[in-house]
Amino acid sequence: MHSHALQYDGQPAELVLAHDITDRLQAEAALRHSEAEFRGNRPSQASGACMADAER
Repeated sequence: MHSHALQYDGQPAELVLAHDITDRLQAEAALRHSEAEFRGNRPSQASGACMADAER
């Protein structure tokens, strides 16, 4: 949220700007939940992926 003091019709006024961050907060919560499920709720569990080239 931001606000700026200004004059409107010769009177002091405040211009206030607000941004709805609901979607961002919900996406962050969903990501935390997904990561916790991936780790099996055990942060020390090792995870990884391996790629192999059968022609070598």
